[in-house]
Amino acid sequence: MEFKPIEILPNVFSVGAVDPEFEFFDLDKRAPFGTTYNSFLVIGKEKIALFESVKDGKKTYQEHLSKIQQALPKGRKIDYIIHSHTEPDHTGSSFKLFQEHFPEATIVGTRTALANIKEIWNKSDFKSMTAKKGDIIELGTLTLEFFPLPFLHWPDTMVTFCKENGAVFTCDFLGSHFYKKDMIFSHSITNQQQKQEYWDSFKYYFYTIFMPFKKYVRAALALFEKLPIKMVCCSHGPLLADDYQEAIKRYARWSKEKMQIEKVVIVYTSIYGYTQEMANHIAQGVEDSGPLCHILDVVSVDKNRILSEFSTAKGILIGSPTLVGDAPKKIWELILELNPNTHKNKIGGSFGSYGWSGEATKNIDQRFQQVNFTTPLKPLTIKFKPSEEDLKKCYDWGRRFGLAVTGDQSIDERKDLPSVAVSKKRLNVANDGKLRKWRCIVCGEYVYSVLPPTYCPACGAKEDAFVLEEEVKVQTKTSEYEGTIVVVGAGAAGVEAVKTIRESSFRTKLIFISEEKVLPYYRPSLLKYLKDDEYSKDLNFYILTTFWFNLNNVTLLLNTKVISAKADPKEITVQNSQGKTKKIKYDKLILATGSSIISPFPDSKTSKNIFGLRNLQDIQNIKEFMGKNKVSTPAIIGGGLLGILMAECLQEMGIKNITVLERSTQILNKITDKESSEFLSLILKKRQINLILNTSVTSFEKNGDLITKVNLKDNESNSSSQIPCDFVFYAVGTSVNLELAKMLNIQTNNGIIVNEFMETSFKDVLACGDCAEFNGTILSNWNHAMSQGKIAGNVSIGFKDSKFSQAPFYSLTTFGINLFGIGSIPSSLDSNSRIFFDHNLSKNSFVRLYFQNDIFVGGIVIGSAGLGMKINNAYVSKMKISEIIQLLFD
Repeated sequence: MEFKPIEILPNVFSVGAVDPEFEFFDLDKRAPFGTTYNSFLVIGKEKIALFESVKDGKKTYQEHLSKIQQALPKGRKIDYIIHSHTEPDHTGSSFKLFQEHFPEATIVGTRTALANIKEIWNKSDFKSMTAKKGDIIELGTLTLEFFPLPFLHWPDTMVTFCKENGAVFTCDFLGSHFYKKDMIFSHSITNQQQKQEYWDSFKYYFYTIFMPFKKYVRAALALFEKLPIKMVCCSHGPLLADDYQEAIKRYARWSKEKMQIEKVVIVYTSIYGYTQEMANHIAQGVEDSGPLCHILDVVSVDKNRILSEFSTAKGILIGSPTLVGDAPKKIWELILELNPNTHKNKIGGSFGSYGWSGEATKNIDQRFQQVNFTTPLKPLTIKFKPSEEDLKKCYDWGRRFGLAVTGDQSIDERKDLPSVAVSKKRLNVANDGKLRKWRCIVCGEYVYSVLPPTYCPACGAKEDAFVLEEEVKVQTKTSEYEGTIVVVGAGAAGVEAVKTIRESSFRTKLIFISEEKVLPYYRPSLLKYLKDDEYSKDLNFYILTTFWFNLNNVTLLLNTKVISAKADPKEITVQNSQGKTKKIKYDKLILATGSSIISPFPDSKTSKNIFGLRNLQDIQNIKEFMGKNKVSTPAIIGGGLLGILMAECLQEMGIKNITVLERSTQILNKITDKESSEFLSLILKKRQINLILNTSVTSFEKNGDLITKVNLKDNESNSSSQIPCDFVFYAVGTSVNLELAKMLNIQTNNGIIVNEFMETSFKDVLACGDCAEFNGTILSNWNHAMSQGKIAGNVSIGFKDSKFSQAPFYSLTTFGINLFGIGSIPSSLDSNSRIFFDHNLSKNSFVRLYFQNDIFVGGIVIGSAGLGMKINNAYVSKMKISEIIQLLFD
């Protein structure tokens, strides 16, 4: 093969070697496109310098020497051999070249580089020059200036600039392991696929070589900004000329210091599901202590994505079983990527299930300590399948790790400190292992734990929003019911029914049907997903996991619709997403079919920018529109709960000109009285929300398939007006899904009529949630749905030990304020009625309490969760007016 040097600039020649068979670097990093060992001969009128040599090898050395000999002017020799860096792929052939051909050459490098050369060559009696910042070598017409840049990526590294031609010799910096024949410059790669392959290799090279040294990359980029660079002569891969600025932009973007946030990343692998089960409960404990938590399976998630998650996480947990005395290969491949430079100031922990000896967690823990992680907790290991008590330990272990991440508590098990103490702000409850039932007074969610929860998984409320309901006695009742129970509907009520059945009956055949494509999720959290693309991937977005359904032997039918139902014979027909149908026989049927949004606007079917919201698909439709279109003037039709929450969400997304339209004279009229509604209106106006009350939407004006204006009529004066808009959201009510009930000839009104046991007019069909009507009322909130679902589940397997009664409280958290209502608000007052009223707009504080015969019967307060807890206690205790005023204002 004939080797020819290439003149890349006047009197500058590329004289390196190619290695198309090169497959790996740093032992295990793939290089699918081969590589080059670039070396440059710079020829001045007086002196000649050689930058770098090539990897040792017969082929590479022959190619390198041949090119040098052809490029050298006749009768001249190399005066300087410049080593920008001393890894063997830069210096492997330099000693042979020096000894056999250029023994009089001066070896140039940083102090560290020259020390390394002496060790590599096993020789110290050679001429040398220590290159310091600003030192120059005059070659005659060409000048070389040196800039030592240690840790780019070795401590010996430097770059060299030639001011006359704008060439910078960068060593590994801005290089890549990429070789294509006759493509010495990146801009000479014109094939689009090959171009993409080059940039992918360029990025991979950065992430594997320079990611741990981002601080030093930024220093190099700052230097390069000051130099009039025209060409980058890197040591590997194509040289950069036309693409130089693009390469610099990419390095600048990748080397930015990412802000570390209160996030914990849990990475695990599991053979039989035991370590996965531990991971799920640990994640719940982490979330309950405050930090965000992402949970990833190392087998199914790309390693680069996991490393990207690590870069912004403050806490990292690794879960692993033990195989032949150690962690599996996949885990080691990941933790060996941990680096004290890249992953500094992080907190780590390890956990896992084992069968024999359990060394995996100890070895992972040692690796954390090797890379200077803080490890506040001892590794958590459980033998074989975790018991219920073990899972409580997992939850508590995760919770304590989360507190270490937030800094709320100083935890160091290695000093044998006691486990988590209860925060002063929380109830004084002993950590005695007794399971307790806690209720979130913001949304009504029940959480079972020993200590007060720090975080509500449904609404996100913090620790002071929880009240103790009761200590949970060990469940001793079990049902022998062996029939088939079908639950239709995956909202809070349906999920609670399924969970309740399985808690007491394992003989029951249980089938769970949902029209949605995804697992059951917390519907109150839907608007969080609109603000955060990744939220639906978080563990706490979903109520139950696929693993739970499999573990509890529940048949899960997603993306499935019930198209017919019969009471005699007891049978339903379902249709899946492919249109296939099948019949399912049941013994008991629980309807939790919910309701659908009301759309009184014909334009909602023909316009692309008008939306309602009931499920995850609705949110995804809104996200898709907002991703393609800038929204600046949204109009929200409906000043009820959902309308106000949407206004808050849009404002948090940075949208300012938000208008809320309401038909009645007050917002949130189903949960407020006149005075509290007016107070909330003032708060919203203070937050720059434009409220238009007592007005009706009459029509829309459109431009093509987009609504551009909303036409209004004042309900009092009948005057007309219009507002501009580029996005319309309506929340004007729902209608109960009664189709199945009517097929079964069950008694209905506005909803499916039920008694206190959630039984319908057909004894083997129950209904719960916001499709159920109890005492003439449909209760459309989360806590009532869960309560009804639990009762329906128990009744279906033969337990009638509890009845449904309407909870006397309701709540709302929006725009940073908490609203709590409790009891009943009298429609009229008599001589025995009294009202206590106090408010302070600057403090967002409002209290309006109603008393009958001096006893507290109901009220509305706006303020802290602690204030809501006080009125809850006052209502339960039936406090007198003097007692409650003292309670509130002490």
